[in-house]
Amino acid sequence: MSAEQVRPAPGGMAALAPAGGWWPGAEPAGGVSGTDHAGAGGPPDSTAAARPGEPLHALAGLAAELATLKRVRDAQSADSMATRLFRRAWEALLLGTDVADVALSTTSDALAALRLGAMDSGVLSRLGVPAQAIGDILVASFDEVAGPVAPPLRAALRERVGEPIPTVGQVAEFVEALIRQPRAGATCPGKPRIVLEPAEGHGDHCLVVAVLGVVLAGHYGARPAVPFLAGLAHHFHNAVMPDSGFAGEMLLGSYLVPAMERVFAATIDGLPPTLAEATRLAMRASRDADTPEGRAFNAADVIDRIMEMRHFAGVASFTTDQALGEMELVHAGPLQRFHHGVMREAGLMEAVAAQAYDDGAHEPASAGNRGGFDVADGVPDAVLGGIDEGDVPGAGVLSGAGAGAVPAPVMAGEGGGSGARHRAGA
Repeated sequence: MSAEQVRPAPGGMAALAPAGGWWPGAEPAGGVSGTDHAGAGGPPDSTAAARPGEPLHALAGLAAELATLKRVRDAQSADSMATRLFRRAWEALLLGTDVADVALSTTSDALAALRLGAMDSGVLSRLGVPAQAIGDILVASFDEVAGPVAPPLRAALRERVGEPIPTVGQVAEFVEALIRQPRAGATCPGKPRIVLEPAEGHGDHCLVVAVLGVVLAGHYGARPAVPFLAGLAHHFHNAVMPDSGFAGEMLLGSYLVPAMERVFAATIDGLPPTLAEATRLAMRASRDADTPEGRAFNAADVIDRIMEMRHFAGVASFTTDQALGEMELVHAGPLQRFHHGVMREAGLMEAVAAQAYDDGAHEPASAGNRGGFDVADGVPDAVLGGIDEGDVPGAGVLSGAGAGAVPAPVMAGEGGGSGARHRAGA
């Protein structure tokens, strides 16, 4: 992108600052000059820094979890949670919603989704959960993961959990193109491409970088909306240009930068004027690591690229011992002891699970501890409670008593045909 395209207009960064500051304790937006602090509106309040001098590894676990949103889906859509949040963020921005408001709402919902997955406020409402309880559930999910976030920023994000943001149900074509465009993965000039499937989409990557940029804004003392918007926009060129990776792009030589600038310019020029100016300024801040905003964005970008590779490494090294031991796949419940017995008889009791079973580390929980709900069965007691055998058609067949009893030859598989066996429940 050329210097002319990213040069800030006086006061231009005010488009990124909501009235009253970025979060509680931040300086008022009225002091934004558009040129101070490399176009980021002057130095942020000192309370923005999370824990000065603390290594980034304190946030690495949260970064890894955010990357999982690229692969969390449900029956409502084939799109990942990251893709849905990416699309929703652009819908809100294109409607004129304040960038900082979209940044905080999107990040808070992304953090809440790390535990609840696609179980958002709409789903909970359809399940009959009261509104107050929905809020409590979403906040509890947020609280479980948000500990590493800088306290002032964490408080501002917590207030936004589950807060609706305006959308229209459709967005610009460049947004859908980025969602459809797969990323190249690991490439290096002069070496064969390493194909890792399923490939993430650019919408997935851009969303995670944007949200992680907000989280890291607390670490670097940056204004969250700048790395957020840069994260959403930094692959505009891939709306048109297929991702051939580092190896392919180097082959374009002197044509690469002009081609990217051309697509960037066309995409940004198509945005509403205020959003277009804000995007140019955010992209300017992302070009280096000389400002807190630039550091937050570029750290988020490289961390997500590494976390994507770690995902595939983790999949390749995953073991059933991990599933049964660390992750307690066969978890505590009324049927756990029976399940362990089945696993032993079938030769499926891995070393970790066998040791835990032998040590009595996983005693079966009572049905009462799970509210009368056996997760393995999937049927709450309340659904079954009060049903008399006489109310169930063919109950005599199941019990083997009364006029509906199944003749022994049929139960033994002799005669009667498959239909008879099917009716008997075999």
